[in-house]
Amino acid sequence: MAAVVIEFDTPGGLVLGGAAAAGAIAALAAVKPVHALVNPLAASMGYHLASQCSEIAMTPGSLAGSIGIMRQAGWPVGPDRAGQQWQIFTSTHARAKLPNPETEAGRAEIRRDLDAHEAAFHADVARGRGIAPGDLAARLSVTDDPTDGGATFGPEAAIARGLADRAETRLAFYDRIFAAHAPRPAARRSSGRGHLAQAAAAQARATL
Repeated sequence: MAAVVIEFDTPGGLVLGGAAAAGAIAALAAVKPVHALVNPLAASMGYHLASQCSEIAMTPGSLAGSIGIMRQAGWPVGPDRAGQQWQIFTSTHARAKLPNPETEAGRAEIRRDLDAHEAAFHADVARGRGIAPGDLAARLSVTDDPTDGGATFGPEAAIARGLADRAETRLAFYDRIFAAHAPRPAARRSSGRGHLAQAAAAQARATL
C-alpha cells in the first residue's frame, strides 16, 4: 500500500477513543502519505482526525474547523408536572462527577474540564499542521480576540489559516492521488512457451 486516503463527511461529536484514533493516523502518516479529503465537512473531532493526515484537500463548498470543546449541562430548577423538584447529590469527594452549572464552583469545574480537553485538541492540531502552538488560537479566531475561535471555514479561509492545503474537486483529488501512488502496470512477462522456445534455440545453436 503506497498511500492512504481518508474521506471526511462528519460534524464530529463525542467519540471515546478519538484521541487514540488521531494518534494512530499521525503514526501512519509518519511512514506513508495519508491524504485527507474534506467532502463536504470535517468539524470538531472530524477535523481533529483530518489534522493528523499528511495533507488536507477540500472540495468546493466544503467546511472544516470547529476546533474547540463544547458541553451541555442541565440542572433541575423548578417543579415538574407532578409538582416535584428533583435534587442531585454527589458524594463528598466527587463534586466533579456532575458539576452544578447553577453555581460558580460548578461552572468553574466545567470550564476546567473543557479547557483541559481543548489544550490537548489544540496541541494535536498544531503538531499535525505544523503550526506554532502559540499562534494557533489567533489563526482560529474570527476576530482579533483569540478566544473567538471554534468557527468552521470554507476552503479559501481554511487554506489561508493553515488548516488545509488545497481546494479541488473530488474527481481531481482522486486523479492526482492515483497518478502519484497507483502502481504502474508490470512489464509483460514472457509465456512458458516462449521460454521453452528460447531454450530450444540456444541448444540448437550449441550443437551446430
